[in-house]
Amino acid sequence: LNSLNTNGVPPHTLQLKPGAVCTLMRNFSVKKRLVKNARVVVETLNHHFVQIHVLATNGHLDPELHCIPRIRFSFQPQHSSWTVLRTQLPLRLAYATTFNSCQGLTLDRTVLDCRTDVFAHGQLYTALTRVRTQQDSIVLLGEETDEVSVANIQDELLMLPHNI
Repeated sequence: LNSLNTNGVPPHTLQLKPGAVCTLMRNFSVKKRLVKNARVVVETLNHHFVQIHVLATNGHLDPELHCIPRIRFSFQPQHSSWTVLRTQLPLRLAYATTFNSCQGLTLDRTVLDCRTDVFAHGQLYTALTRVRTQQDSIVLLGEETDEVSVANIQDELLMLPHNI
């Protein structure tokens, strides 16, 4: 049972310590910016809850301390007729993120792994434009060559026909 994991449910084992950067996996309060995928920093740990600060988009910590309780998650493993119930902290470690999750953020530094091609139109642009200057970003590429390129992913259904 411990190896069963699914989207939307925290991993079975979550090792936290004060200072850990996480994302919330549930909405708690829009007013307090405690929403799904909000980046938070763990302040203190307790058996039934953690105290966190919200990490603002400018990288500063919100001074207000919030308590996040353990909550019940349920999911049905693929090809099974039974349900797994877990009582867990609704947090996921967030030292890395996806192209979609960082959209709208301004980041101090980024490392982009382009050793495999991006898989949707606009993802590379979104990732490259999250930092203020080009020097704040590192791009990991595959084999050393003289030519540096990435695939231009386009959805053929969205392309205008050439004979208009």
